Amino acid sequence: PLKALNLAGSDEVKRLAKPEEIEMRIVASGARRDLGELDAAVITLTCKELKTENEEWAVRVGNYGAIESYKDAVNCDPNLYQIWTQIISLEYENEQWDSLFVDSEKSLTYFPTQPLVYFFCGVAANKLLLFNKAMEHLSSGLDFLVNDVSLEAEINSQLGISYFGLKQKELGFQKFEKSLQWAPRNNIMIQTFAIQLARNQIDFPKANKWVDNLLLLDSGDTKSLIVKGRVLFYEKKYSEALDFLLRALKLLENDAVLNEYLGDTYFFLGDISKASDFWLKAKFLGSKNKYLEQKINTKTYYEALY
Repeated sequence: PLKALNLAGSDEVKRLAKPEEIEMRIVASGARRDLGELDAAVITLTCKELKTENEEWAVRVGNYGAIESYKDAVNCDPNLYQIWTQIISLEYENEQWDSLFVDSEKSLTYFPTQPLVYFFCGVAANKLLLFNKAMEHLSSGLDFLVNDVSLEAEINSQLGISYFGLKQKELGFQKFEKSLQWAPRNNIMIQTFAIQLARNQIDFPKANKWVDNLLLLDSGDTKSLIVKGRVLFYEKKYSEALDFLLRALKLLENDAVLNEYLGDTYFFLGDISKASDFWLKAKFLGSKNKYLEQKINTKTYYEALY
């Protein structure tokens, strides 16, 4: 929290564009809350942009407040399943993986037969690289699942991530293939599978083909452009990767992950200055990569850990 507050008060932040400035206000407010300075957290969020209900930033702040209110409710009565689902759904949307893992596990002590909660717990465990724990929860979710093809596909996709994380690549491949049998038009699963294939150096032609098919359907799909760029990055085709990532940047300027990917790509193209600029911007935009600070300080690439 103290590092976040020091960054928020730095001269660099004062020179940021409005979106990045508001992002830093949200980060600083969270740091104040973590330090127990609740009044200061509220004051930090006092600006006209955050009072406009349809602004993205205001929605996010509202989500954080809602989570705290819901947690107060389950502290009074933990047998409120709908409130638990609101908590873990909002934590999932806000990518609060530590909190999601803790709260979904806590929810399972009261509702041990709910496959959706096992799914969310498995997602969080995968994000935290707790792959064995993820497999345990996801497998339990399958045991309790009844007539829900969509959720079965999602769980198998997450199991694929777990197996790949444990370097059991063949089993990971099988789980993803199974998930796409259940949901062959799920673009997110296709994109995730393509990234896993590329990251694990398994089947670049297949990874590229799947993403190319998505781009044929929608050449301006930002997520597909980013995935295509990342697949090419893992294939060490850095110049081609840069082209796709820059196309995505025109459509999605203030995305932390995209800016970090651009930094990574410029690093391997030998442009350390641009790499550092994009990594720093990713930090200002709220990147949750635990190694980003190390990349910025050492001007060296490290695989991300979210």
